Amino acid sequence: MIALEVDARIALSLASPKPRDAQRQARQAVELSPHPYVAYQTQLVLAEALLRAGSADQALVAINRAYVHSRAAARALGAELHDPGLQALAISLEAQALLDSHRDLAHGLIRSALTDPALQGFHAGVAIDFVTCLERKALALPAWFQVDAHGLLRLADQLRLQHKLVY
Repeated sequence: MIALEVDARIALSLASPKPRDAQRQARQAVELSPHPYVAYQTQLVLAEALLRAGSADQALVAINRAYVHSRAAARALGAELHDPGLQALAISLEAQALLDSHRDLAHGLIRSALTDPALQGFHAGVAIDFVTCLERKALALPAWFQVDAHGLLRLADQLRLQHKLVY
């Protein structure tokens, strides 16, 4: 029953248009997390809500907690935790949180994620999140980022078309 409530809180957080409501739902999901793996996931949802509210420093705290829970989940499983989707999400959120204060580090995280074969299935999502964040902050693309920036569409939409993603 707790798992359903955690999932519901995650969904409500992600769907909430108001950052404050999203944070409240995410914090409740974190509190209900019955296992380190679930805590890993819910801390990332909280980080996303905090970023939407403009709280990059608090988002970094949640991301660091997510990494701690990831390691605890691996210990509990007795093996290395392989969840490239959550790993890609963590990297994407961390880069977004660092973009204003440590732009070079944020760019390095994204560049590394986009060349990591283990994250191949998530490269498009990481790229789209990164470009969307740059657009929102009115920041230029780094020179190493390969996309046709002269099209009529927003860069994030160009990437969605390029990777045949529909949201």
